[in-house]
Amino acid sequence: MIDKIKDFLGFDIKEEKFKLSSDEIFGMIADEKKPDKWVFSTCGYCGVGCGLYIGVKDGKAVYTKGNPKHFVNQGTL
Repeated sequence: MIDKIKDFLGFDIKEEKFKLSSDEIFGMIADEKKPDKWVFSTCGYCGVGCGLYIGVKDGKAVYTKGNPKHFVNQGTL
């Protein structure tokens, strides 16, 4: 079905690039950005010190989310 749509429209809809995966902490996220592990950290941008989850894949940060259990920011960034 997808191939028929691609042929009809005449372009690639990049289904692989925007494929979603299930993550145990944050639900559905982009498959290419799904980390191997989550690392807890704090933001050093200002003096508040918001809690962060940093997603690491192949030794590089690929995703950053607020930590909903952190007392300062409660998941917001």
